[in-house]
Amino acid sequence: MSSYLIRRLALLVPTLMVIIFMVVVLVRLMPGSVIDAAVDGQSQLSQVDRTRLEEKLGLNDPLPIQYVDYVGQLLRGDLGRSLWTDRTVTEMVGSRVWITAELAGMAMLFALVISIPVGVICAVLKNSPIDHLLRAVTVVGMSLPVFTTATMVLVLPAMWWQWTPMLYRAPSVGLGLHLSSMLLPAGILAIGMATSQARIVRTMMLEVLSQDYIRTARAKGIGRFDVIARHALKNALIPVVTLIAIEVVWLLSGAVIVERVFGIPGLGDLLLRAVGQRDYSVVQGITVLLAVFVLVLNLVVDLSYGWLDPRIKAR
Repeated sequence: MSSYLIRRLALLVPTLMVIIFMVVVLVRLMPGSVIDAAVDGQSQLSQVDRTRLEEKLGLNDPLPIQYVDYVGQLLRGDLGRSLWTDRTVTEMVGSRVWITAELAGMAMLFALVISIPVGVICAVLKNSPIDHLLRAVTVVGMSLPVFTTATMVLVLPAMWWQWTPMLYRAPSVGLGLHLSSMLLPAGILAIGMATSQARIVRTMMLEVLSQDYIRTARAKGIGRFDVIARHALKNALIPVVTLIAIEVVWLLSGAVIVERVFGIPGLGDLLLRAVGQRDYSVVQGITVLLAVFVLVLNLVVDLSYGWLDPRIKAR
């Protein structure tokens, strides 16, 4: 296990370097520039003034030089400074990351609480009316984009009943109001994850329930609930754990939409504003941090397989 862990950690370095290079290149391929966004057509800059600003912001260096400089900053633990506010990216991210983490954590919790029971029920009641109904619901849930669901939930109640869902409330207003304002956005994010996870749980439960050791457990007189909870479910969760790691990327991208729709001042909202302002430092900093998080999460998921199923050994 230790050698496997060392090899995986060693592979993270070149992977992260490639990601950083792609981020630096793609950010600068966005149309317009931070100077154009700042001026916003209100005045015309002379070429001398534009060149002076580009030199001050470090935007006139060749792309390889900008990449090397940025990697050097990261090695010093410096994510750079905002080209608009001159605040450090670390400070800007630190003030918002916990809000996004709370939103994502609540969404993942909702998804697991819904998907595992639904998947188990569908597997146990295979081809029953309940199974067909729940499977149809999961198909609908998987087909709804986050931006569509969030917009409908916000707009349709206002049109039909003159009622608008609660927008974001900071914890300083009151913990109850804060949690209440996060429930609906987290639930919207959880829909897609819960439905896809439920289908995976059903498929794996059907496969596991047909195994010989399950029949042996039943032949020994072990109750149906114990067979499902203690023997079948644990082995059926391995693909779900893999799916969770994949869905984190989807969850973070969905948070960008949900945070903007519900006025949640999280990382997604900050990233969207930075893209609109061509604030390269902020976009790069957030993207690199999210990439590191996803890479580490995938490593943790791979290591968890051995705990879920002792027959699996890291090689």
